[in-house]
Amino acid sequence: MASPIKLNLWVMPNAGFDTQRVMQKELAIFRKENPGYDVKLTVHPWHFAWDRLIAVAKHKDYRDPPDVVQIGGTWNTTLAALGALADITDNLDDIERTDIVRPVWNYCYEPTRTKAYSLPWFLDARVLYYRQDILSQLGLTPEDLGTWKGFREACERLQNSKLGKKYFALPLPGQKEGILIHDLAPWIWGAGGNFLSSDRHFAQFQEASSLKGIDFYFRMMVDHLIPLLGRDRFSTGDFFSGQFAFQVSGVWPINSFLNPKYAYYQPDVAKHYGISVFPSGPAGQVTYLGGSNLAIASASQHPHAAWKLIKFLTSVESQVRHSRQIGMLPSRYTALEELLSSAPARVAEVFRHSLRVARTLPCAETLGTIERIIGRSTQNLMAAVRENRYDESLMSHEVSVAAKEADYILSLYE
Repeated sequence: MASPIKLNLWVMPNAGFDTQRVMQKELAIFRKENPGYDVKLTVHPWHFAWDRLIAVAKHKDYRDPPDVVQIGGTWNTTLAALGALADITDNLDDIERTDIVRPVWNYCYEPTRTKAYSLPWFLDARVLYYRQDILSQLGLTPEDLGTWKGFREACERLQNSKLGKKYFALPLPGQKEGILIHDLAPWIWGAGGNFLSSDRHFAQFQEASSLKGIDFYFRMMVDHLIPLLGRDRFSTGDFFSGQFAFQVSGVWPINSFLNPKYAYYQPDVAKHYGISVFPSGPAGQVTYLGGSNLAIASASQHPHAAWKLIKFLTSVESQVRHSRQIGMLPSRYTALEELLSSAPARVAEVFRHSLRVARTLPCAETLGTIERIIGRSTQNLMAAVRENRYDESLMSHEVSVAAKEADYILSLYE
């Protein structure tokens, strides 16, 4: 009997400490359906994953190079340009392309749209979570959260109430000392700003409307509506653990934070959570759409087998199972509708509406690198907030520096 083909799969901790268990259950189904294959799973923390994928691009000597890798959608163009990912364009006829949520194809191709390097796995469609019981105690309704002005006033009312001694308003996203481009984007778009200009420079990032959106967000930190609690307190679960009244997030954690059997389940949160579309800014209602993709590493010795694994993991059946476990949305319309069919009507309505008003980030060759440039600038701005020296002039300077660096990186690929 021939030895099975061994594949190395790299993923991020999409289900936290439960990722190994969740993925091994899914891979057991793959092995059963494909007895000639075996899969070794490695879970890389998000803050290490980029560096390790860059090492793959530089052809560093890995004893077990990856075959299939999870990448943030915004990483696709940069990793493809660096040669870390295999061209999968010819494989796309092997799947039902029209069933994949249309906007996220933006994260699969290189800028000329002639070659694809990854396939969407799950989505990050940002919505606003809120505590219905807290709103009621503040004399507010969900409709009061519909605009930036109303949302900020709700945060201020909480801060100035007796409830404000028990609950914070809005947590910082993620676990990094900096704000990612993903998190700035809806504030920039909602103010009428953008990133790339028509000549593919980062000029619009520096325009007044973009600066207005960035300043609105950082002013919430200055005024302690977004508290800077320190790295050890950053958590995407702060709302669901009961510390915060609001949270902007792309998750729907039905099998974790909203499940009574989950170790960190909070009855008050599960009973009283509400969900709404991202508040409308001066330029209208818009939210961020991103997610994670799966790609074949250029270092793979088994690209045909690697595609078989990607095809399985992005199938409707696998996406539904996996999405329920990690609390994210599937990237296929059929899987998305199956998941939302069992959701409360309000949850389904909000996610569907959010996808209609969502935008993706620009398809730029160096978007993954630009993401880090902006993260570094926002670290500087957060330091200024902590040291009580933040102002609009400093913010404008940091944005200008980031835009110039982004333009220089972009110019290398012209």
